[in-house]
Amino acid sequence: MTIITLERRKEICEKIWETRRYRYGKTGRKNDDHYKDPEYRKKLSNSLMGHPVSEETKKKLSNTIKEKWISNKLEDIIYREKQLTRLKSQKFRKFMSDTRKKQNADPNSIYNSIEYKEKVRKRSSKQWENEEFVKKILYCQHKLPNSYEKKIINICKKYNHPFEFTGDGSKLIGRLKSDFTSTNNDKLLIETFHEYWHESDYRVNRDIKLYDLGYRVLFLSQYDIERVDWENHCKIKIERFLHFFSSEKKWKNIKYFRGFPNNLCQ
Repeated sequence: MTIITLERRKEICEKIWETRRYRYGKTGRKNDDHYKDPEYRKKLSNSLMGHPVSEETKKKLSNTIKEKWISNKLEDIIYREKQLTRLKSQKFRKFMSDTRKKQNADPNSIYNSIEYKEKVRKRSSKQWENEEFVKKILYCQHKLPNSYEKKIINICKKYNHPFEFTGDGSKLIGRLKSDFTSTNNDKLLIETFHEYWHESDYRVNRDIKLYDLGYRVLFLSQYDIERVDWENHCKIKIERFLHFFSSEKKWKNIKYFRGFPNNLCQ
């Protein structure tokens, strides 16, 4: 059985298209010079603008594009490579940036209308209700643990603390993700952060949101993780956090209290 490589397939495909161009021209028509004329292109664009398209036609077009992005046909593979190359080019990015600036500057643009903004808001809200969609977004935003998280991972492994890294979005709490989640069902979390990248009330707001969902949080900032004796310091804070909150009885006794006492791990 002869195996045809991807490069060979591309060569065959290019030869086929060369033959088609020789016979039918660039667009498959006898005369396609007028399609290069800017005035004609603008006239054609204006004539199609606002043209009603049926839902059935929209669905067919959508399915056709989706098939191209998952198909293993040679022509679809070449199509994907061309599209990705075009999308990554600086020329296309500048074009999209300039286009969006023009649209935002025009008060009569459809993109500035209340109806369009409401439509986008509803569509976005519907997407965020899908847990798989949220996981994909969070995974793309934060694929690997940062330097702070790596330090806490090493501490948890070294001293057998019951926490696992979930900063990649592998476990969600509502729509929120936490850097570390307890593995013993105590609903305890660890958050690492640098105050430079967050607002002054980040810790309080984050703690309130997670408390309302039934979780307690230990916050470790740069003042904890960048110390000279950071390992021993963070180890003591985690152990005291576990001792103070892991017991179900103690949890019930302090439900009225929001936030983790600052003097507990000093």
